[in-house]
Amino acid sequence: MAFCCSSEGPLLTVAGKVLDARPDSKGFVRIERRWSTGDTVNLTLPAEIKARKRVTFGNGLEGRKFNSAAPWGDQNTTSNLPFCEVTRGSLTFALPMEADPSGEFGFAIDCDASTMKFHAAPMPDAPWDWPLDAPLTITAKARPFAWADAWRLPAKPITAAEATGPEKEITLVPYGNTKVVRISMFPYLAWGPRGRQ
Repeated sequence: MAFCCSSEGPLLTVAGKVLDARPDSKGFVRIERRWSTGDTVNLTLPAEIKARKRVTFGNGLEGRKFNSAAPWGDQNTTSNLPFCEVTRGSLTFALPMEADPSGEFGFAIDCDASTMKFHAAPMPDAPWDWPLDAPLTITAKARPFAWADAWRLPAKPITAAEATGPEKEITLVPYGNTKVVRISMFPYLAWGPRGRQ
């Protein structure tokens, strides 16, 4: 059985023919047919890109505020820092940095799923070793900004005046394709497509 993704709804094919994929009252789709050698069953499940604006939460010290004079103090208790999370189906996507940990990471993304694009390529041959050259990627529009330390999220969305360069596309891979160094909680732009706030 092959599992993939669709944005329109479940699609079930058996031996190349589309079947009704609506589940019964118990949540099952029953396939009754005469089977032949080589018959395949393919199930394409719905999935769409989601970009959600969220905020961090503290660990019980909700009244503490981020202190820029002592940024590392109580770093795990800093609440209400905005970030954008990018998902598609059950996958969270991240900007991988293993190939060049000192490379560019200071991007604020456009946290609007309609501006992002999903790309799928064939799965690589076994053995699967979680390569950064992932078969599933999302490209997102982003603007660079002066982000000194990826361990600390900015206190607010990034404004046009804070951007330090033109818009570019960055490629995100599934979180599991990265091994250690990645960004999955993205600073985001204070404006969206066509300059909307």
